[in-house]
Amino acid sequence: TGGNHVVEYDPAMDDERRRRLDVQADIRRGLEANEFDLEYQPIIDFITGTIIGVEALMRWKRRAGGPMGPGEFIPAAEASGLIDDLGMFALGRAIAEIGPLEGIKISVNVSGVQLGNPGLANAVLSTLKEWGVEASRLQLEVTETFLVAQPERAKRALEALRSKGIAIALDDFGTGYSSIGYLRQFRFDRVKLDRSLVADIDRDPVQTALVESTMTYAYAMNLAVTAEGVERREEAALLSRLGCREFQGYLFARPMTLD
Repeated sequence: TGGNHVVEYDPAMDDERRRRLDVQADIRRGLEANEFDLEYQPIIDFITGTIIGVEALMRWKRRAGGPMGPGEFIPAAEASGLIDDLGMFALGRAIAEIGPLEGIKISVNVSGVQLGNPGLANAVLSTLKEWGVEASRLQLEVTETFLVAQPERAKRALEALRSKGIAIALDDFGTGYSSIGYLRQFRFDRVKLDRSLVADIDRDPVQTALVESTMTYAYAMNLAVTAEGVERREEAALLSRLGCREFQGYLFARPMTLD
């Protein structure tokens, strides 16, 4: 963490390090043993009530040592470089499973580590070609972390993907450093409003104004808007009146298996 200071040793430091290494070894073994699965959360067109797309979410319920949530194994994979293998597994599985469902768009999360890989665009295109799925049906969701850390590199990576017809969405908008400035600085096709931004929107006029201004700006830039984490009808009704048409959340459907 830097020089010119002293840190008192604590055994917990080694415990955490060992735990992280164990998880990383488990991920390698889990990939080889085909223990990972995907669940899909539908994205709903509020006007027609139809499913227009799904977001692929990785699950590790069949882990030999017991189920582990993505909040633990994804950071471990990013720290070890295994996120490339894990991410391509998720992408390939989602395209293979959802590809045959004509008219359903496929949304997959990609990490900053993956975006930093110059071979990502070609790998994605190769997978699409393998399964005969058009690039226009795929959307990759990115968070602000990589955008903040390496803005120029992020621009190149995103443009390389968009030039192939793949849509890019700014995920978790409304958390961390997220601001309208990012919508101007980077080229996106969609912005996904985080649950923290839409929760109880009908009860907080300040939050309502914030969401309304964000949506107005997004639409002025020809960006689509998806509201995530919608759990109450009142939230959906107000968001709809504000102009939002795409919804994702427990009110409509929880993440589920392909079947």
